Amino acid sequence: MEDNTEGTPLLSERDNSSSETKKPTWHQRIIYLSIFFMAFGMSLCSYVLYEWTHHKTKKGLFPNTTFDLNTTCGSTDETNPNYKKNQLVQQQSASWAVKYSLAEYIPMLFMQLMLLSYSDMIGRKPLLFVTFLSIILKSGTLTVIIGTHASLWYIVGVNVFEGLMGGSFGLFVTVYSYIADITGKKQRSVEIVILDATALVAVICGAMTSGYAVQSAMGYFYTSMLSTGLLTLGFLILFILPESLPRDKRAKTGPKMLTMVKRMASFYVSREFSGKRLSYILLLLAYLFLSLSGMNRSTLETIYLLGPPFCWEPKNIGHFMLLRNSAQGIIGLGSVKLLKMWFTENSIGIMSMMSCTGSLVLEAVARTTLVMFFVPVVGVFSFLVVAMIRSMMSSMTSPDKQGALFTSVAFIEVLSTILSSVSENLVYSITMSFMNGFVFLLLALFAFFSMMMLVLLRCTSRRVHLPSSNVN
Repeated sequence: MEDNTEGTPLLSERDNSSSETKKPTWHQRIIYLSIFFMAFGMSLCSYVLYEWTHHKTKKGLFPNTTFDLNTTCGSTDETNPNYKKNQLVQQQSASWAVKYSLAEYIPMLFMQLMLLSYSDMIGRKPLLFVTFLSIILKSGTLTVIIGTHASLWYIVGVNVFEGLMGGSFGLFVTVYSYIADITGKKQRSVEIVILDATALVAVICGAMTSGYAVQSAMGYFYTSMLSTGLLTLGFLILFILPESLPRDKRAKTGPKMLTMVKRMASFYVSREFSGKRLSYILLLLAYLFLSLSGMNRSTLETIYLLGPPFCWEPKNIGHFMLLRNSAQGIIGLGSVKLLKMWFTENSIGIMSMMSCTGSLVLEAVARTTLVMFFVPVVGVFSFLVVAMIRSMMSSMTSPDKQGALFTSVAFIEVLSTILSSVSENLVYSITMSFMNGFVFLLLALFAFFSMMMLVLLRCTSRRVHLPSSNVN
């Protein structure tokens, strides 16, 4: 039988003698403060990037336009030349979004296979520094580009560099490893919830700040500078953060890439998991379709809402993102404990995907601001399925294979980001001529497929026992 046991567990489950109730010290919990500033800065950077891209694209395509495109943006007369010009701006902005994503995530796809193994050898802090620095470099470059009105191709270039350094996905994988090092099994899920909540609050702050900042005297340049400053502050906090992986517990050598791939694939192809293999496959497919429906959604929404028929200002987009993140985070995640009193994790996941699918369909057909603001209300439970799928997969997996499992999930996240960015932005550009929101129907279809994978899992679980687990 093939041996898929991690000789050096990726999530630091090496020390079996450590207490299951081990808790992090206040000194180690400084990482949450660092992550807050990181997520706040990244959120601002993301909003500025796509809003500036739209703004610069409009100015570049029509430098000698004698009228303000914004004043004619809301026109529904397709014979109006201004309507066609606004559509062209939307298409070009979507094209740049594809370039940004491919440049960043293709290098990052391969880096995911090595990051955890290298951090097992050299410790967590070096990887935290490298990945954090790549994000600061991207934000700083954007600030310079806005200030000098330089070409958007420089953003493509810095995105390649960010991907090679691990970027945001690499940072969070390393942070989860850090949390695993400093916690026992009983405390770990609590600390992960704290980490996710910290990042969510920071994203909400970013949504709340971005629109007002861009439309105020700060403009794009100083808002981007604020983003870089927040990221730099989070980076400096890392210097007082203690290393979580002592030298005597570090791996002497890291696993080869082929070995890493085998470990990741073992859950879905190895005979060792023959009794649970179908469940693993269905859950992974559910996560894949979930990611395809959500990874590129915010980017599409920003471009979509800046153009006709909405023609929103950055402030309105900030309000919309604030409502959606707050609804999903405070009401959605806050209802987990209550829902688990009556429903299984699988059932909660199915309800979550129904909420997500409904919100995407509504977004596709929305034509007014009022209807658009009902999209976050319908999708209030959309985010729950992420925790449910992770929990179900984790509960089926032994402690010494948790690292390989989460690495396979992270790999799927990056891969789906690439696929969704290319396909969905292309669909958006092509279908604008007959339905601006058509791309959201495609996203709804992906969400529906994810829900069907969970329904199939529910049907097959009568033959394959799924251990129950709690999401704290």
